[in-house]
Amino acid sequence: GLWQSIPWDKVLSDEKKCDFKLEKELVQRFIKESKENGNASDICRALAMQASLFARMSNFDSALAAQKDLELVYVISKHSPMLVNQYGSDFAAISYGNSVQWYEMIGDKASALEQIEFVVTKIIPKFPPIAVHDIFSCLFPIIMVMKDHGFGREAKELLKKYVLERFTLLGLSSSTYWYPLYKPLKILLELVILDDSCIPRDETQDMALNEIEKWVLQAGRLSPISALERYGRVIRGEICWR
Repeated sequence: GLWQSIPWDKVLSDEKKCDFKLEKELVQRFIKESKENGNASDICRALAMQASLFARMSNFDSALAAQKDLELVYVISKHSPMLVNQYGSDFAAISYGNSVQWYEMIGDKASALEQIEFVVTKIIPKFPPIAVHDIFSCLFPIIMVMKDHGFGREAKELLKKYVLERFTLLGLSSSTYWYPLYKPLKILLELVILDDSCIPRDETQDMALNEIEKWVLQAGRLSPISALERYGRVIRGEICWR
């Protein structure tokens, strides 16, 4: 609970946030205790926490080193149900998705694309249909990287297959955590595909772009949740830029 509260700015003051002292202590203690107890799901959660912490510190090489340690332990069919039962989400699987952006940050495009292939073929399909939160958590960083490497169309297809169809199938609505970002992300991918196609825009496309412009100007805050609001600003900023 304490760890989860820290990124939401509920515990640390601005003066104390910069050194990550409390977070380091929490992670080191959790890793030590989980290894002593030998519980694989706890070890997976602890390593995912460590990778996340290093990434927040912009130490992406160390984040990826922690991710590699996690990959030596984690087996989705075995550990994912245990992680969801104990912690509410499969944070190990989510770390796989986040690691795609970490590879991107250090300029390792080949490893980023390799990790995308693994997550999309070996992890995402094994989630139960109702696990939309974990699926979107894994997919979001992947989609943000894919669109920058000429895979906008494939990214949109992933969003449709694993998010939209499950929202529809399960009757999920605006109460779903990631739901406020679905439409903005879909619009962004449509613009990416249009830009990548290099086809001159016709009247129909101009009309669609005008509608997107109106939506962007009128949308207001995309989510009352601070983390999603940050993501929303990134998406909307790129929509405006394009």
